[in-house]
Amino acid sequence: MKMGQVRTQILLFYCMFSCLQMATTVVATADPIAPLTSPAEKDQASQPSLREWFEQYDQIRRDAEMTWGEKFQSRGVLERGVDSPNRFFGKNNRALVDRLLSKYRTAVSAMNKLPILPETKELQEGYTQYFTVMQQLFLDSLAKETDSERKECLLSAKITIEELDRKNKKLDEDLRKKNGIPRHRHS
Repeated sequence: MKMGQVRTQILLFYCMFSCLQMATTVVATADPIAPLTSPAEKDQASQPSLREWFEQYDQIRRDAEMTWGEKFQSRGVLERGVDSPNRFFGKNNRALVDRLLSKYRTAVSAMNKLPILPETKELQEGYTQYFTVMQQLFLDSLAKETDSERKECLLSAKITIEELDRKNKKLDEDLRKKNGIPRHRHS
């Protein structure tokens, strides 16, 4: 197995593992006035509706979305990162990468804070993985290494991102159709 493939698999494993580490701690307190309800009823009452979940999820996606200018500029940054990693990044490119890293870091955090609903679990994990891989892709584009394995790793990550994007968008579309939820409106 080539080093780039190993790094990609390790990154994908890391993404999947990080999704599984979303444990929470619940502290129970007795309230003598509150009506007695079962834990299942309390859990169900605290869960948002599917429509509310999608509203929160859509906002996370809008906040992480690149503008057309960022998309155009980021393609150039990634191409330079693949073709000539030691090439100096100007202030504008470095600012772009920093801005995108911040967006993706925030998006991963927000996706991890979303309640996990059975209907949307796969979609939530898919976009958490997508934002994590995008963040790593931009971090890797800034690395000063010059070896061919790094170039292969960046190209592999780009292919992984494209596959994840297609899979996530198809799953999103299917869930929305099934549950009568309007399409995601881009910012």
